[in-house]
Amino acid sequence: MKIEVEETPEKKIVRLRGTLDLYASGPVRAEIVKQIDSAGTKEVVVDLSGVNYIDSGGMSSLVAGLKESREKKVELVLTGMNGKVKGVFEMTKLIRIFDIRDSGDLQT
Repeated sequence: MKIEVEETPEKKIVRLRGTLDLYASGPVRAEIVKQIDSAGTKEVVVDLSGVNYIDSGGMSSLVAGLKESREKKVELVLTGMNGKVKGVFEMTKLIRIFDIRDSGDLQT
């Protein structure tokens, strides 16, 4: 899993590339929480366009980020889901609790 962070004055963008599984979940969770906890952050966008596979471990890292964002009153947005990844969100019904947007809706 490759993790890249881009910062703008309004938001932090966490770009993920590769397989988001149990093995990658710890570093992904840590980076998302770090960006949420950054001073002045109002929105954290997790770009999943480079994720080719996600399992329950990967989902748990995103849920942990969502929990942290709600506690800190920071908006967490997921974007760039391919069909496989979106299917997992739909199957688990987690699609209902996340703010999921098309990549084109986000301006950097």
